[in-house]
Amino acid sequence: MSKKVDFKEVELYFVADMNIARSIGVDLFETIKKALDCGVDLIQYRDKISSKKQFLYNAERIKEIVERYNVGFLINDHIDVSLAIEADGVHIGQDDFDVKYLKNMLEKFKIKDFIIGKSTHNLEEIKEAIDEKVTYFNIGPIFPTKTKEHLERFLGVDIIKEVKNLYKDSIFTVMGGINKNNLKDVILSGADRVAVVTAILNKGDICENVKELKKLIKEYKKER
Repeated sequence: MSKKVDFKEVELYFVADMNIARSIGVDLFETIKKALDCGVDLIQYRDKISSKKQFLYNAERIKEIVERYNVGFLINDHIDVSLAIEADGVHIGQDDFDVKYLKNMLEKFKIKDFIIGKSTHNLEEIKEAIDEKVTYFNIGPIFPTKTKEHLERFLGVDIIKEVKNLYKDSIFTVMGGINKNNLKDVILSGADRVAVVTAILNKGDICENVKELKKLIKEYKKER
């Protein structure tokens, strides 16, 4: 693996989504480079439309970019690709590979410091992720979002408060419709790490987007 990620240092997590990039005519690779140049803390490559061969090629290309920075790189869903290119870890959904078997596989091949992230959408799934001892879990969608299909219901910031109350020391990210206009509510509710797609990936100034989000996260943390 390229590096060990300290989640205590992660504040802004960029989920680089090929689907969204293509739909708005943005070069994902160039966007990732700009986001890294301007201070994003963690990169995840997500792609639901490319062939497996193309996905592997894209992942290798992104890894080459990310390796120039002291930042972790995760692959969405594709555990085999993550292992093949020696990424830092994988992010899986509720219907993906079972965490227990993934950990067994990692132990069998003596792979250490491999990050396992898992999507959660309610308190039951959150408890399960904690019991599975994943590296981190993501809570979402916090607000309405168009980047994920079949997730019409959003959770709101109250779930962040509940998780902080129930599982004070848990490592989690939050995602879904988060932008500079609602970021304050997210951070004041207790979130330390924000994962975003379109708040960075759009036709605006990528660097300005990243810097403003990072600045606001730090400012709002001081208000807690």
